[in-house]
Amino acid sequence: MVAHLIQAQKVDTLRKEQAPSKRPEDKITLSLYERVIWDAQGNVRYDENIVSNFKLNPWLRGEGGIRFGHRPEKFDSYYHYKLELQTKSFWQTVRFFVRLSNDINKSNPVYTRSYYLAVAEVRRPLLKSFSFLAALGQVLTTQRDNSSDATPSFSGTQTNYLAYKVGLRHTKEKGFVEAMVGNYDVFNPYMPSNSFVQMHFERDLSKRVSFTSNLRYQFNTSLDKPLSYFIIAGVRIHFTK
Repeated sequence: MVAHLIQAQKVDTLRKEQAPSKRPEDKITLSLYERVIWDAQGNVRYDENIVSNFKLNPWLRGEGGIRFGHRPEKFDSYYHYKLELQTKSFWQTVRFFVRLSNDINKSNPVYTRSYYLAVAEVRRPLLKSFSFLAALGQVLTTQRDNSSDATPSFSGTQTNYLAYKVGLRHTKEKGFVEAMVGNYDVFNPYMPSNSFVQMHFERDLSKRVSFTSNLRYQFNTSLDKPLSYFIIAGVRIHFTK
């Protein structure tokens, strides 16, 4: 009996040694990606995005980003920046974040739009390689027409609405695929009537670099009424401890 127990321990140790190791928690990530967007009328725009996520302490992470946008009629057409504070995932299930972002549109119509967003996100495993995402929050948007002032403000026309997401992720050895529907992304919250469905792909190219891509369809009120189409592709660079 003792011999059998010793052999079982050896086999268990060997299995642990052979199991693939998870990437350590990233101290910093840097995402660089391009978006190409065209609306139902055929108007096209595109933008470059730089987003950094970084660990502040064992409980909190920060995220900051900037977007430079272009249209055929005006190269320097719009830009967008964001600042975000995120909690850790409590019980490996729920996290919270608050975000301030500012969208400055320099093409007609000229306006500055400030977004204030607070969200709770829950992710739960369903099967060995599947997990479910559900999120709910609140958005306050303020818009100042005929202004290109980049300073956040509560003045102007105010609008309140819900932020939400529902998704299903399939995790693989070197990445994941996720299908979701919602009305907020890395920078923008949208009115619930202008929600989108999306397929998100991510795959590790190396220990430090991942390829990431999204195919998104945004609709107006109902799925059969297209508003915009998005193709998004880029890389995420990981800096571990």
